[in-house]
Amino acid sequence: MVWGHAVSKDLVHWTHLPVAISTTPGSYDKDGVWTGSMTINTPFGFPSVIYTGVSPEVQCMVYPSNISDPFLTNWTKLNQNPIIPSRPDGFTSGFRDPTTAWYDEVDQSYNLIVGSGNSAGGATLLFTSQDFISWKFLHPLLSTTSTAEWGTMWECPDFFKISLSLDHFMKNDRLTDQQYQRKKPNGDQEVFHVMKTSAHSIGYGDHYLVGKYDPLSKTFQPSTHGIVDYGSNYYASKSFYDEAKDRQIIWGWVTEGDQSAGKRGWAGMSSLPREINLHEVTCSMSNGSRSSTNMLSFHPVEELQSLRQNYTSYADLQLNNQSYKLNVTGSSMEVSLSLTANIFNTNLDTSQGFGINVRKSAFEQTSIYITLPRVQIGFDLPGNTYKTIPLGNGQSYLTCQDLCYVDTACQAWTYDLTSCQLKSPLPNPVPSSVKTSGVRPLLIVDRSKSSLAPDAARSIERGTLTSVCPIGKSKVPRVDKLDMRVFLDESVVEIYVNGGTTAVTTRIYPTKMESIGLELFASGLAASFDSVEVWKLLATNP
Repeated sequence: MVWGHAVSKDLVHWTHLPVAISTTPGSYDKDGVWTGSMTINTPFGFPSVIYTGVSPEVQCMVYPSNISDPFLTNWTKLNQNPIIPSRPDGFTSGFRDPTTAWYDEVDQSYNLIVGSGNSAGGATLLFTSQDFISWKFLHPLLSTTSTAEWGTMWECPDFFKISLSLDHFMKNDRLTDQQYQRKKPNGDQEVFHVMKTSAHSIGYGDHYLVGKYDPLSKTFQPSTHGIVDYGSNYYASKSFYDEAKDRQIIWGWVTEGDQSAGKRGWAGMSSLPREINLHEVTCSMSNGSRSSTNMLSFHPVEELQSLRQNYTSYADLQLNNQSYKLNVTGSSMEVSLSLTANIFNTNLDTSQGFGINVRKSAFEQTSIYITLPRVQIGFDLPGNTYKTIPLGNGQSYLTCQDLCYVDTACQAWTYDLTSCQLKSPLPNPVPSSVKTSGVRPLLIVDRSKSSLAPDAARSIERGTLTSVCPIGKSKVPRVDKLDMRVFLDESVVEIYVNGGTTAVTTRIYPTKMESIGLELFASGLAASFDSVEVWKLLATNP
């Protein structure tokens, strides 16, 4: 494995350059140049990259061979490599993927984290340095004790600042505190930190935590756990700070969903670049209190609009257990929907919903829809419990429901009179005389008919609508309007709901040339498609 290199002026159109970092036979990275990160603001006065060399897993540095080269085409390995030659004792799962370093003015130190873990759970290990070459292990910046919720290894971590007040505002190591104060409009916006990890736990690849970082104790206290992307084909994302537009941008690795990569001669790709925003969602709980949750959204960068062409729109379409074929076809499109639900599901059945069929023909289709299940007394959701919370006397299933809604990782719950079981991903319901269960509003991607190819994945993808508030005593979700954006690019589908607070990336492999249709539908209920906009998309590298 080596580091490829490409450059772009707009994040959309890219020019490939020669390989940037390759292995050195017989050295510390002889078996691979693995994931790492670039830091711009180093004490050297030029950027550097710290990456994981294999084998064993050690951390290494490269710097530009010619700093006057605007493309930084060639890179030189540091003579002192590896700069972090071994992992600390007690962490056995791995030791890889260093982050971009940040500078703490309080002790004038550079800091970074490296992904690791052990049998107790995943961890990010904090290292500090005064000169960017000699690094000392301090402690885990965060470690867990629940393998069910967090897995045993955290890969590809990121750690960055983000401000709640402007949604898109954040500061990274390239801005001094003085510059940061000038950029804040009122000077008093609350700043949070985000830790992103790749963990393959509770059914999803990439997770995030929002919380507070203390530079004095160098500790991180998370308050929110969320999912970057609920799709089974999204993993190992990495982000960077775009100083020009004051935003954090993230890319994910889109993996394959079939066994035919060898025949095609390539495998995997990058997702669309997404801007990360921070939102505060406040909901009323069943006991009358109000609960606020800080959650991230991920939405495609605005530059992608340059690919739009052949615009088509529809408005005020009312569907009641029926479908509506759009007069647009294609395999590379962007679709934007504004939706309102008029009738809600009658039980835990998630097959009822409203949305759009893409890549549709008489033989194949992929169904993308929103489902709004009710709470159902007398049903259990066995399995997939990642957290059990004991309940006291007088606490009903409504307490369990509230606990699920304030945990953005929770997709469903079961109440059994004495405890609440938080679940993710969604299990299948079964009758139970003593249990009550509920499912949060979901984005469903049904791939069961997406392809006639025998090796294509057909599993159903489910993403939690984390920005939708709990249903309360009415047992009906509190939903106003919903928005959905769908990007189709041949075998890749990326879906963003409610401003990107829910995202799903998945792969489909239609085999028929005629599988290019679009169709709106409402199945088992009624819905209003207030606005439908469709663009065909140009190729980024024709």
